[in-house]
Amino acid sequence: MNSFQILLKSNTFNEIHNEFGDKVGFFDYTICNNASMFPVSFKYSVGICYYISQIKGFAWPVAYLNRIEISEKRRGYGTRGLELFYSKIQDQNCSLCMLRVGWEKPQDEEYNRIWYERRGWKLLNDAPPWKEPLYLMYKWI
Repeated sequence: MNSFQILLKSNTFNEIHNEFGDKVGFFDYTICNNASMFPVSFKYSVGICYYISQIKGFAWPVAYLNRIEISEKRRGYGTRGLELFYSKIQDQNCSLCMLRVGWEKPQDEEYNRIWYERRGWKLLNDAPPWKEPLYLMYKWI
């Protein structure tokens, strides 16, 4: 087994393994061909069109990263998990990905936002007037 191998469990759930084959995390994503395909858990889907209108050159499909969890922090597994995510979605002809920071632990939103920005993600910071601002981010790959 090579370093950081990824094992496909289902259509969008993927495990992240370290160089010894131990599971160190996972990620899950959804390929969206239109705004209505964003996950049901995306509570603010009514405003998604407002957010995506801010992305120059926007085109469907979009890969929405539902969740990435890493059990061992500060070892590069999160960054490697993102690289594996990019590889998976490129295989499905996606060149744009989006995520929302802070679903599980809102108190970590700022830390996580900075972590993603360091990896090339951009914040969509203009919220619709009828919604609270979200940490929605995007990245071209």
